[in-house]
Amino acid sequence: MANDQILEHLTSIFRDVFEDDELNLTPRTTSDDVPGWDSMSNITLTIEIEHRFGIKVRTAEMEALRNVADIIDLVKTRMTSVAP
Repeated sequence: MANDQILEHLTSIFRDVFEDDELNLTPRTTSDDVPGWDSMSNITLTIEIEHRFGIKVRTAEMEALRNVADIIDLVKTRMTSVAP
C-alpha cells in the first residue's frame, strides 16, 4: 500500500476517533495539531489502526512516534511483515 493510501485510511480513522469530519492529516501532523490527541486517545487510535490495517502495534511504539509520517512508516513496516 502506498503512503498516500495509508494517509487516506489514517485520516478516516482520525476523523472517527476524534469525531471531526473536517480533520485533514498531513505527514507532518503531530498531536499538538489535533485537539484531544492525548495518551488516552492514543490507545483508541492504536486499536483502530490495528483493526483497520490488520496489524499489531504496541502502545509504547505509538507513544514514541512524533508525527503522522512516523505512523505511516510503522503501518508500512507492519503490513510488509504480515504479508504472505
